[in-house]
Amino acid sequence: MPWPSNVRRRSWAELIPGRFNREPRYRYDTQTGQKQLVSREEVRALRQQGCGDELEGTIVPDIVIHSGNPLDVLAVYDFKFPCPDTNKPSWREYEQGPFAGSTQGKMYLEILKVGPNLIAPIRGIIRWLESQ
Repeated sequence: MPWPSNVRRRSWAELIPGRFNREPRYRYDTQTGQKQLVSREEVRALRQQGCGDELEGTIVPDIVIHSGNPLDVLAVYDFKFPCPDTNKPSWREYEQGPFAGSTQGKMYLEILKVGPNLIAPIRGIIRWLESQ
């Protein structure tokens, strides 16, 4: 998903320098409950080696605000563009893989330990409790 604008990117960087990430990828170990940040370089290398299936079971929220440590998440935002725009924005349901039957929002909450928020044109920010 393209970033909304360079102006917004610059504003985030000025407001909370070093405390937000755009489209970070997290790997989650369901047995230990531990999460780890997966670097863009690792993602690129896995895909180039034909091992993209190793990324199954990872999550990629659009915006994460953190304490300065990307594993210490304070807020999560995900952009949704319902079509037509009169439709209510909603979390995508995983149809296969380790998260099958669950929604993005529920997995973000379980893994990142913070209620994620939807951002949608016209509607603005939809808080976690309202998005259920």
